[in-house]
This record gives sequence, C-alpha cells and structure tokens, in this order.
Amino acid sequence: MPTDNKIDPELKARHDAVKELPPEYDRWKFTEIEDEFTPISRIYIDMEMLKDFKLGALLTLIDSEAKYDYVRSQIPYYNHRLDDDTLKYFPKLSIDPELFNQRLIDPKYQVAISVVAPNTTFFYELGDILFNIINHNHRTGNDTLSIKIDFVTQTIPALADRIKHALKDRIRKYTNIRDVAFYQSKDYEFVSIDYLKTLDIMYLYSYNKLMNEQHPCANAIKFPDMCFSHTSIFARPVADKVYEDPEQLLTELEYTRKVVGIFCRDFNYVSPHIPEAIKLDAEKR
Repeated sequence: MPTDNKIDPELKARHDAVKELPPEYDRWKFTEIEDEFTPISRIYIDMEMLKDFKLGALLTLIDSEAKYDYVRSQIPYYNHRLDDDTLKYFPKLSIDPELFNQRLIDPKYQVAISVVAPNTTFFYELGDILFNIINHNHRTGNDTLSIKIDFVTQTIPALADRIKHALKDRIRKYTNIRDVAFYQSKDYEFVSIDYLKTLDIMYLYSYNKLMNEQHPCANAIKFPDMCFSHTSIFARPVADKVYEDPEQLLTELEYTRKVVGIFCRDFNYVSPHIPEAIKLDAEKR
C-alpha cells in the first residue's frame, strides 16, 4: 500500500467545510424537546448511531499494521462525512466495492463485524442520554412511566448476541429501563405508519432514506397525516454534494432542518463520531 497519506482534494474540501460549522452541528448529547410537558415512553435508535458496522466490515478486510495506521489517519476526514459512503474515505486501501458489500451481508462475518465495529461517541454517552430522558419524565410528573427502546440495525443482517447483551447491561447499569428490543431492517423497510405514531424520540442515522419520496411512509410524514407531529427527531447531517463554502453548507443544512421540523415536534442534528484515539488493530478482530 502507498505510504503517501495525502488526502484526496474532494475529501479535504468537505472536511474543511464541515469543521467550520457551528458547535451545535457537532453535538450528540440528548437535547431537551421543546414541549417540556410531554413524557417520553418509546425511543427509536438506529444501531449505526452507536456502532460503525461499515467501518467494522472494512477492518475485517485489512491485515497489516500499516493499513491500520492509514485507517487511523483518515478518521478525522471520515468523521466529517455527510454521506453513507465508506470506501472513498480510505482510497489507498483499494478495496473492491463488490467484495466490501458482500462482506457486509456474509453470515460468516456477522459476529466479527458486530464486535470489531468501532463504538461511536453516541455509544459512550448513551447512559447520560437515557438518564436525561428519565429526568425529563420526572419533570413532567411521570416518574413511573415505562420506557421502551427499539434498537434497529440497518447495515448488517444480524447483530451479535454479545453486543445485544452488552447494550442491555449498559442500559440497566445507568437506568431502570428494562424493555429493550432489537430489530433488523434495511432502509427503514419495516417501519409502518402505525409504528411511527408510537415513537416519542428517534435517533436516525440516515433520515433521508426514511423521508425519501420512494418510502411507503413518506406521504404520511407530511400533511394531513403528520405522523411525526409528536416525535422529536435527532439525525446525522446529510448532504448530497460537496460544499467547499462553509456558509453554503450551513445554509443547506439549516434549510433541511427547518423544512423537516415543520412535520415533527422538533428536528435537530447529531454527529456520532469515531473517537480518534480508538484502538484499531488486529487484536480486536
């Protein structure tokens, strides 16, 4: 593999634009919902907000310390991505896209990918996020309200049981929440209108796929159904093209936030990053 770590100009342009965004676009902690009197009983969380399975799949395809060092060097740029791509942020690995996509769905590698996938900043703050939600219910006078959490995996066909158990243990360590369920989906295909109406908070990794005009629920999100009218949505920022001008990027993101915000209780961006000091080596594989 070439040792030259010079970043691709397009990736550097995106990185430089994103890093100039205001601090609120880099937040990933729970933000209080605008309606302080509404209790929270059901929470939806994309597992991709907690663990980067695509990066996990990539890590199972490399086999040298030099390549791991290269991946580490690219993490700052990867963290600032505004799309769903992975391989283009690690071009010098020259991984075949077909091989990569096959690895993601190969049953033999589901456990390995689940385990090796790096935890995000959202994962490490999950306890605080849920604690804040419980405090919110306390302020609304609903201390005894039962909270249900739905974790949904969009990227890989199966989540390793050890990851499920670890998450449940982490939740029980910090909260009294016991109703935790795990589901698998792809591009939010399992989501129905009736289901959406039960959710008080959604943490979405790819909100653009759920709100895409091709999705069966797309029309129900808008008038007159407004199935998100009581839902607070926290979503990873997404942009379809590279913006070299930070002001132009901010304008685009703000426009999206305000438009989507019309159809839900409130809409905010969150950024689940990979900690740059995270250990990425063969011992984790």
